Amino acid sequence: MTANEVGFFPRTALADAPHAPFTRAAELGPLLVATDGSAAADAALRAAHLLAARTNADVHVLSVVEPVLVPTVDGLVLPSPEGYEQARKAQRLAAVRAQVRRVAGADCAWEVEVRLAPPARTIAWMAHERGARLIVLGLGRHRVSDRLFGTETALRVVQLADVPVLAVAPDFTALPHRAVLATDFSEISVRAARTALPLLRDPAIAYLVNVRLPIDMPDRSWGSAYEDRVSRSFERLRAQLDAPDGVTLETIRLPGDPASTTLDFAATAPADLIVAGSHGYGFFARLVLGSVSTRLLRGARCSVLIVPPRDS
Repeated sequence: MTANEVGFFPRTALADAPHAPFTRAAELGPLLVATDGSAAADAALRAAHLLAARTNADVHVLSVVEPVLVPTVDGLVLPSPEGYEQARKAQRLAAVRAQVRRVAGADCAWEVEVRLAPPARTIAWMAHERGARLIVLGLGRHRVSDRLFGTETALRVVQLADVPVLAVAPDFTALPHRAVLATDFSEISVRAARTALPLLRDPAIAYLVNVRLPIDMPDRSWGSAYEDRVSRSFERLRAQLDAPDGVTLETIRLPGDPASTTLDFAATAPADLIVAGSHGYGFFARLVLGSVSTRLLRGARCSVLIVPPRDS
């Protein structure tokens, strides 16, 4: 094996698996699924398997081993011995291969690769290099350590990636059928909604949720004019989305903080997917500033799809 261990599974078709009709396959594959080989990442592989079965998309499985740095007595930090890192990579490759067989089946056609590098940056870069249309990874919330690592890794990937990221909840067993699509009627929120619709299984309900800050205005006519504009915006959004058969669109307008109100609504729906665009003021700002998408990822108890701007 080379420095970047790669394993291949026998190629077979996944399209024969039972699946609901899919109308926008070209918007989805190929898929990059990231895993550390642990049970906490099983949900990401389950999601990738179901999506690949619908589209016959190629799936690339990537596992990234964080390099170990060894402190010295004089305060320096050195890389660990090469043999040790190779052993870690070989161990991870075996674990991920076993995981793929367990979750997706022994005849799965997926390529598996293990790299020694910083995880989030490598996942984002490999998705770009492979021309992936979607990154799939787990939120890992079974244990506190899984929750902290999984959520923050997903957040970091969202900040770095130029493709949509689907962060999958640990209880994921089927494609979502009740989704909350957060929208402010901007181009990115429309793009996020369009990206999400092909992920839903029939029959599905997609809640188009617009949240505004509860600002009291002395002029009541302002509130009426605002509601009229929102109603017209919802009508335009419905026309833009052109939802496929089997997907019902419901419009919801709520006052409050955008992130917390969206999370509360998703919990009561109950939703199995929250969708949002990743707003920002450029690449650097997305790394250092808080955002609604960040709070949704950290607070959601269901899967989350975050879609970046086209120029990210």
